[in-house]
Amino acid sequence: MIYDRAGSSIALAKREDFDWNAIFDGADWFHFTGITPALGGELPEICLDALKACRAKDVKTSCDLNYRGKLWTREKAGEVMDTLMPYVNVCIANEEDASDVFGIRAAGTDVQSGKLDQNGYIDVAKQLQQRFGFEKVAITLRGSISANDWAGMLYADG
Repeated sequence: MIYDRAGSSIALAKREDFDWNAIFDGADWFHFTGITPALGGELPEICLDALKACRAKDVKTSCDLNYRGKLWTREKAGEVMDTLMPYVNVCIANEEDASDVFGIRAAGTDVQSGKLDQNGYIDVAKQLQQRFGFEKVAITLRGSISANDWAGMLYADG
């Protein structure tokens, strides 16, 4: 897979390009993915500015971790996302993203064999929620046999 976003408007964005107060006027929800800050430049700071503005205006936020190793290292992803997650209300992840970005693994799960252990995913969601204070954690469950088998789980209120 090729991520050719070099020279795109978002990759070239500057912090001063955004008037978050005006952008979020009347907004209820803001969603972003881990791909945005991974594009580099000022995007990690832009995402943080947006999240802080959301917090000030009581706008709910969500993030799909969406780790892409072709865009940044696990270490850099963990460092940047660690600063953004305290401002996120709902985290969306899968077992690989939680592991790659935060080192949180689902016990008893082998994606390649198609073996999924629901309790392992509950533990991943619980760890994410305890670490960052998320209101909810949505986990996508994927098993691979000859094709992908998808399911999902929403962890809320313990």
